[in-house]
Amino acid sequence: MAYVDQNMQGSRKAGIIGVVAIHAVLGTVVVTGLSTVIPLVTKEPPLTGGNIEVPLDPPEPTEIPDLETPYKPQKQDIFVPDNPFKFDTATDVTTTDQQPTEDTFVYENTASGGLVESGPKPTPTPEPTFDPILAKPSNAPGRWVTNADYKPAWVRREMQGVVSFSLQVDASGRVSDCRVTRSSGFGELDDATCRLVRQRAKFTAARDGKGLKMPGSYANSVRWELPE
Repeated sequence: MAYVDQNMQGSRKAGIIGVVAIHAVLGTVVVTGLSTVIPLVTKEPPLTGGNIEVPLDPPEPTEIPDLETPYKPQKQDIFVPDNPFKFDTATDVTTTDQQPTEDTFVYENTASGGLVESGPKPTPTPEPTFDPILAKPSNAPGRWVTNADYKPAWVRREMQGVVSFSLQVDASGRVSDCRVTRSSGFGELDDATCRLVRQRAKFTAARDGKGLKMPGSYANSVRWELPE
C-alpha cells in the first residue's frame, strides 16, 4: 500500500508541473505576440496588357460634285438709272470735214445755249506801263553820318576809314535792314554806320512796271575822317 501511494503522489506532482509549464508557455506566447509586429508583405500581381477591339461606326459617305454639269449663272436684275440729260431730237445735226478755227465759234451763255458764229475777238485795252523806279533817298545822305557822331575815344585812337553798306527799303520807304559790305577795319565804326543810317535815312519807295510801290534796295558808303 505504501508503494502505491508513493507512485500516485509522484504522478500528481508531475501533472501539476506539466500544467504550470503549459501555462507558462501560453503566457509567453501571449506577451510576445502583443509586443512583436509581424509585417504583412503583400505582392501585387504583375500587370498584363492587351489589345481590346472597340467597334466603330462606318464613316458617312461624301458627295462627289458632278463635274460634267455646266455652270449656269444666276439671273440678276440690272438697274438702269434714269437719263439725267434730255436731248432735243428735233434739232437738225449735220457733219462736215472742215476743221473749225479758234475764232470761228464762240460759246454763247444763253437760256438755250449753243455755239454761234462770231466775228473777230475784241482786242483788250493794254494796261499802261511804267519804267521801274528804284528806291531813292528823300533826305540828304550827307546828313546821315556827320563829324558830330565821332566819339572822343575814337578820335584819341585815330579810328577812321570807309564803310560801305547795303540797305533794304520796304514799300513804305523805311529802312528794314542794313548790311556792311566793306569794313573800315574798326567794328565800332561799322556798327555806328548801320545804326545811324537806319535812324536817319528816309526814302521814296520803289515802283514796279505798273506804278505800284514795292520793296527796293540802296547802296552807298560813308567815309569816317578825323575832325580837324
